[in-house]
Amino acid sequence: MAGDRDAEKKLKNFIKLIDSHWRTNISSQALNTLQQSKRNKGDTIPLTEDVVALQKHLKSVEQVSKDKLKENVNGPDWKILAETLLCQVILFNRRREGEASKLLLASYMNRNVKPPNEDVVKSLTKLERELCSELTRLEIRGKRGKKVPVLLTKDMVESMDVLNESRSKVGIDKANPYVFARVGALTHIRGSDCLRKFSNACGAKDPWSITSTKLRKQIATLSQIMNLKNNELDQLAKFLGHDIRVHREYYRLSENTIQLAKISKLLLCLEKGSDCYKGKSLEELTFNTEETENDTIPNSRGLQEQECQTTEEGQY
Repeated sequence: MAGDRDAEKKLKNFIKLIDSHWRTNISSQALNTLQQSKRNKGDTIPLTEDVVALQKHLKSVEQVSKDKLKENVNGPDWKILAETLLCQVILFNRRREGEASKLLLASYMNRNVKPPNEDVVKSLTKLERELCSELTRLEIRGKRGKKVPVLLTKDMVESMDVLNESRSKVGIDKANPYVFARVGALTHIRGSDCLRKFSNACGAKDPWSITSTKLRKQIATLSQIMNLKNNELDQLAKFLGHDIRVHREYYRLSENTIQLAKISKLLLCLEKGSDCYKGKSLEELTFNTEETENDTIPNSRGLQEQECQTTEEGQY
């Protein structure tokens, strides 16, 4: 008993010591060390050519695995298709890997497939109207429980449908709620592992720079090169799931239409690897759709060969 009291006294004295000296002797010193390590250290963001190389590699692997899965349903090809599709969702939307990885099957099945309001559509450009018809938008759980949007191309939707149709045949547990489910478990595939795997496989010059965090930094950095208006910065921040601390009073279209028609233009431009965004606002950013066969977006194998051009005044 005497030993217990002695130990208790020592513990209380230790707690008092921590309370009185932690902030000055430990916490502040640790913060200074972190700050010093970050000084004069370049903040690496992915190279555009690396992102384009990864995107092309993902599309190639996705198509092969999807064709194989349609011919013969099997676990290995299902997993490869799920991994490539997860990477494309992260890459295209610049979503946090944890958010995309946890995409629920219920969220996908209950996505909004209704066309945008006709009056709103009339205010959009031809390209923006095409994007609204080509892309699908759904909402998932983001950081701190906030709902964040995800845009899917027609190719992504087709691949997800193939995955969902063959879930039970490859051994996905019925109780597993995730689209990117792991075979024989109730958990999901990790997006960070998939990005690392395919970044190394695609021949990127700096594969370690291709992470979901750095991809988000890339779009935030490039948005500074563009001549975005205040409301456009708000739209981009909201799409990325960032907090908007100061509410600005201005006319807004519906979030669904903004993200389908306007933010998607920037995402597609980044995917194409073009520098067409420099010095332009979202309104000025457009593509030459007349040179494509079917006037479709890149993931429908049309717009990737298009060039960006500045919209003439009065077009909008």
